[in-house]
Amino acid sequence: MKTTGWDTFSAIIIDPILDSGRELTALFPDSILFGSLLLYIITQNVSFGVLSVFSLEMSLLHKVTSFVYTKTIGSPKSDMSQKSPTAIATEMRCHSGYKAARLEYERIFMGDTPPSVSMFFWGGLSAYLTGANLSFYQVLISMNQEWWTRLVVSTVGLILLTLVFFLGRSGCESFSESIIAFLIGLVAGIACYIINLNVFGLEGMNFNGLPFLENKTEKGSPVYVCAPPQA
Repeated sequence: MKTTGWDTFSAIIIDPILDSGRELTALFPDSILFGSLLLYIITQNVSFGVLSVFSLEMSLLHKVTSFVYTKTIGSPKSDMSQKSPTAIATEMRCHSGYKAARLEYERIFMGDTPPSVSMFFWGGLSAYLTGANLSFYQVLISMNQEWWTRLVVSTVGLILLTLVFFLGRSGCESFSESIIAFLIGLVAGIACYIINLNVFGLEGMNFNGLPFLENKTEKGSPVYVCAPPQA
């Protein structure tokens, strides 16, 4: 069969994007939990420690959501013995996190319970990171144009990654199931961000290591102005 231009384009562009999306969703959310925990141990950066706490909070919220979800909508039972090897391989590919069935300490998230763990967690993480950026909005615009544009770049990057996640979950669940899981995770992420912001303060959200603005007028602190050098 003759190779068309679309086949070449698909092999070079489309297939790598789909494969990357599937790999990202397959590693979620275990990669964020253990990655942030490892970074916190190495760097002792408070924000990475708070991100680990956020992952555990999202795990608990997903369990609660999954319980309500299955009790109201129901969860389809899959009989692996009645499925073809291709269907089994597809189901294992769609399983988030570890692929082997085990009950060890690493299995913080259960990847086979609805709503989609990957989309739920990505929605929460998107809300969490967006909230962190917005909390330092005044700092970014007060620095210079180079720093302010990072807020725009990060927002566009989150939108593009969200599209990649939806593509990666195609074939695993319907678009409506993915969007429901994403929106529920978005609400859960906003709630977790508000809680963590009030508990840990802005320092716990400072992923970029930005300085803090201080209003000396409100605190009654003296303001010193350097005079120009005398001729």
